[in-house]
Amino acid sequence: MEFSAFDQLLERQTLSNQEVNYHGHIGMTLIRDASQRGWRYTLAIIFNRAVPVWLFRCRRFVIYRLESLSSIEPDSQIDLRWCKTEDEFIVAEQLTYFHRKDSKTGPARAVQAVVENEVQSAFWMAGDFVEESELGIRILLEPKQAWLFAAMVNKKMRGRGIYSKVLRFMISESNANGFDDLLVSVNPDNKPSNFVHRKYAKDCVGKVVAIRCLNWAWCFSTKRVAQNSRFTTNAKLRPIEFSIPRETKA
Repeated sequence: MEFSAFDQLLERQTLSNQEVNYHGHIGMTLIRDASQRGWRYTLAIIFNRAVPVWLFRCRRFVIYRLESLSSIEPDSQIDLRWCKTEDEFIVAEQLTYFHRKDSKTGPARAVQAVVENEVQSAFWMAGDFVEESELGIRILLEPKQAWLFAAMVNKKMRGRGIYSKVLRFMISESNANGFDDLLVSVNPDNKPSNFVHRKYAKDCVGKVVAIRCLNWAWCFSTKRVAQNSRFTTNAKLRPIEFSIPRETKA
């Protein structure tokens, strides 16, 4: 079947319009995300997607110690519960991109939030230690300390206060299970995340900047974050270790 010159021109114009619409959609998405989370945070995400994991990673984060919560009020609109079955854990892994089999993290548990019969949020906690292999660092935890990490809310459900409820549930349930010193790290450029965590933070433990290039890693920390070294030439086998001393009670 032959196409006339007009048909070919019309087809090229249609493809051009589709391309413009696609790039326009991407551009509007980036602008919306940047306005909500901050330009530096959005640019860092773009950079990490463009640069291979094996080559380079850099991250800075603030560590908060969270206040204790004895209990929370039930919400009929959201079902909060610990993952118990393997299927529930798999759903949490798919939502948060944290996979237990690929991680050297200590024993990990997950909380999920079910809204409208679908899992819309998940959040992980671990004791003993947490390893950030992409950065070449390992967080060592004391008894009854827990590290909260890999929180995610389904994009279409954000802005409804779901994460705040998940966080309160995680704090309350962890306290009830004997973990009385909960720590969480937050990117300082992520405005919504900082806003939520500051509401439940007892204090700021310190700030960390971690950089890894190939198998070399550097780590710089402030305040009460203690680390065994600032540099390693073998991030895979000898990651930089740091810890957060427990709060001294008067």
